[in-house]
Amino acid sequence: MKKYILFFVWLTGVFTFNSLHAQDTTKVVKPTEFAISAELKARFEVRNGYRTLVPDDTTPSIFVNNRTRLNLDFKSKYVDAYISIQDARVWGEYGGQYRGGSINLFEGYAEVPLKKGFSVKLGRQRIMYDNQRLFAQNDWRVWARSHDALRFNYKNGNKKLDASAIIAYNQSAENFFGSGYTPKDVSSEDYKLLNIFGYKQKYAKGFSLFLLHAGDGFESTVADQKKKLKMRYTTGGRIEWEKEGYYLTLNSYIQYGKTTADQKILAWYAQPEFKITALKNTTIRIGGEFLSGQDVEDTTNKKFNSFVPLYGVAHRFNGFMDQFTRFPGDTKSGGLLNPYLFIDYKINDKISISENIHYFSSHHNLFNKGEKLDKGLGFENDILFKYQPHKIIGLEVGYSFLLPTEGLEYVKNTVTNKFNQWAYVQITITPEFFRYKKQD
Repeated sequence: MKKYILFFVWLTGVFTFNSLHAQDTTKVVKPTEFAISAELKARFEVRNGYRTLVPDDTTPSIFVNNRTRLNLDFKSKYVDAYISIQDARVWGEYGGQYRGGSINLFEGYAEVPLKKGFSVKLGRQRIMYDNQRLFAQNDWRVWARSHDALRFNYKNGNKKLDASAIIAYNQSAENFFGSGYTPKDVSSEDYKLLNIFGYKQKYAKGFSLFLLHAGDGFESTVADQKKKLKMRYTTGGRIEWEKEGYYLTLNSYIQYGKTTADQKILAWYAQPEFKITALKNTTIRIGGEFLSGQDVEDTTNKKFNSFVPLYGVAHRFNGFMDQFTRFPGDTKSGGLLNPYLFIDYKINDKISISENIHYFSSHHNLFNKGEKLDKGLGFENDILFKYQPHKIIGLEVGYSFLLPTEGLEYVKNTVTNKFNQWAYVQITITPEFFRYKKQD
């Protein structure tokens, strides 16, 4: 644990020294800007199979959730500062005479430009990398996700190279002694220590490369190893190629390290995809997402083989009904194979329709009381209608249905004879109240 803290202090000191002594703003031509904006998002949902299968003795859930954000954005050649305050709730969750509060700080950071493309960002911030599969803002969730972190960035002048390093160290209080970490939210999977190194480079002839290495640490749950940090590492990246309306990519990672139970980790992830945009008003994506799992038949294997997609978004990858968002729990450690077909049709500049088709199966065999089950977990179809009447107003209407198998009933611990479906209507309004700009 001490070596991670010493590294954190050393790296902070190096970049702080550069910030104070190597900052060069004499050649920067950047105006001072200040803007006040907001986001108002309301979503009406009818859930009857969302996140879990429908038991026979239940009725659909119907509600409206709401998110309101107030954003303050300041930019200058010396510092960029951003504050986003949000209120996230279900309509009626707090009565009309409620005296408590639900407002929290979603983002609050300052970013200082350094010399020759370097900058340092400090505070509560969103962490997003690549296609957001491992690190995302999770915007679908009404409360979203942000991190308390220190981030170092580098971008070259032509923006063909983008690199960053992130460090976060979490504590639950200002303690006088000890450094144990227990999140305020007991259901949280938040880390105690996080470090990330990301690198993206664009090359000629439509190629680009993204590399990422992340380590997140948690306190051990082993009785004689209390307070010891167990690190999980995820290393890999994506290669992309795009030319004249055709796109090909492969995204892959390997995961290793130790679980909190001191079990060795060895897991993998892959996502190949082929996309066609050459068709008029139509985009077709064919691919698959594959997450390794545990082979329960192999009793000699003592390793943890279930890939965990860290702090990324699952909603747009594994189906809108979010049956598979928490790993390994949502698959009973069996892993997930998810071949998919996405079709997007743009009617005009304001209206589009999408259809996403998934077939889910387990990476390994499933056994229920010794009986071997088929690997298939089910079929899902998602239909999405989008209407953008104005640049600050957006409307979405979505409908999804799921055809589960006996294997999914076992994974979800629910036997269902009902039709699993889900629908929503969402409106998002993003007004800008004020903007000031001055050329220094």
